[in-house]
Amino acid sequence: MDNQYQPIDCGVYDEIEVLAMQKKTCEIEFRQEDLTVRSITTEVLDVYSKDHAEWVKLASGDVVRLDQIVRLNGREMGGACDL
Repeated sequence: MDNQYQPIDCGVYDEIEVLAMQKKTCEIEFRQEDLTVRSITTEVLDVYSKDHAEWVKLASGDVVRLDQIVRLNGREMGGACDL
């Protein structure tokens, strides 16, 4: 995995925060350390910043860096936040 964090689209970030606030289950596909893609259905527990990157903590026990999310609820992720 590339260690340099790439900020995600602001709208996607907001969507993930809403999922956490509403405690909704979602389908999430994310790239793991070995570059394989894992697909799970789980609840978003928290979204936070650490070590100059943004992360999501999932009810499955996984902690995923946001730029490693491939799909969220069937929608392909891509693009960066324009600040």
